[in-house]
Amino acid sequence: MDFDHGWSDMVNRYGLHGNRHIASLFVSQNLWALPYSRGHFSAGLTASANVSKPINVFIQRILGAQTCLPHFIEQVADVVAYRDRAGEQEMMQQSLQNISLKTAAPIEGHAAAVLTLYAFSEIQDELVASAHYSLFHLHGCVFLVRHHSSREGGCSVTWNKRS
Repeated sequence: MDFDHGWSDMVNRYGLHGNRHIASLFVSQNLWALPYSRGHFSAGLTASANVSKPINVFIQRILGAQTCLPHFIEQVADVVAYRDRAGEQEMMQQSLQNISLKTAAPIEGHAAAVLTLYAFSEIQDELVASAHYSLFHLHGCVFLVRHHSSREGGCSVTWNKRS
């Protein structure tokens, strides 16, 4: 109960009500390893030397003698958001590396780079299927297009040359 009161005072004193990072810290407080002891809040930063040294360097870089707590928390939230974006980008790149191209067409490679996995899968299926169609010249610029296994039907297509 003492912690809840101290947390509430800190949030009120520094106007941190709208900060998502502070809200998520409070919600996940049961996961902290002795973060608040003897009146000092450390959020587990002093848990091990391996963790605390890089964090201390980071804190010293963004924290000056006159830095106020809301500014510090804002800086930490920016770093967390940046790392989240970097993680999302890394996941996207990993998923692209797992994609296998089936046609070796330049448009397929471009589609793999810019589309979601679902959209890419759909267009890739269409690209693969497009190789299974045959063209039959009827007359002039008119062609019959149909699946290679069909003997009847198809679509009449007119090719308009652009000069």
